[in-house]
Amino acid sequence: PVEMAVQVANANGWPAKAEMGWLYAHNAIRADMEDTLLILERFAKATSIEAWELAAFGKFFKVHSLFIDEHHHNEEKIFFPAMAKRVTLAVKMTADHVTMNVALAESVALIDRLLATEGTPIFSANGETQTWADAFAAYKKVEVIMVPHLLEEEDVAVEQLRDNFTAKEIHPIESKMAKALPPWALGHLYRRLGDETPTKRAHAVAILGVPGFIFDRVLRSNIEK
Repeated sequence: PVEMAVQVANANGWPAKAEMGWLYAHNAIRADMEDTLLILERFAKATSIEAWELAAFGKFFKVHSLFIDEHHHNEEKIFFPAMAKRVTLAVKMTADHVTMNVALAESVALIDRLLATEGTPIFSANGETQTWADAFAAYKKVEVIMVPHLLEEEDVAVEQLRDNFTAKEIHPIESKMAKALPPWALGHLYRRLGDETPTKRAHAVAILGVPGFIFDRVLRSNIEK
């Protein structure tokens, strides 16, 4: 439970590592990747795909790709600069973002084109036929980069944050970031919690610094959609 995790803090006042917003974002991305690969694999093997399936996947995948963009923006523009004042961050982390963004953009472009033709095979710039099997392969490249990248950030960057900063020092940054998130992004952050709104509220207020009345009056309706 979130209430328990908030009480289990390290010497710098951090909650259990698994309850940090950074880890919640990573786990949302992991869940998205698992679902995306399962759907693309199914599409690649299907003899026919219903229009509603394509529409639903299109909406889901758009949120997934935008969530990754939002997460990387927060790291590059907010967290990394703040951490760089006190620790040396591995250059590879930012380099991974660049490589990953290229792979993701290629995957998004291919999937968007297939969705636009309702799954009818399309042709690449060099005239090769492209299908959902190619979309699966393209997205698999994203996963190959993303999985070790997330682990490296958790094993290195997150530990640097916890060891060299107090939770109180970072709390204003997290709060500012949470308030700036589009409502759908905060809802997506909690996708693994299902319909457990009280748990989401407890975490948003205690860990992310979202005022309770803001969650209740502004965010709750968007998160529960």
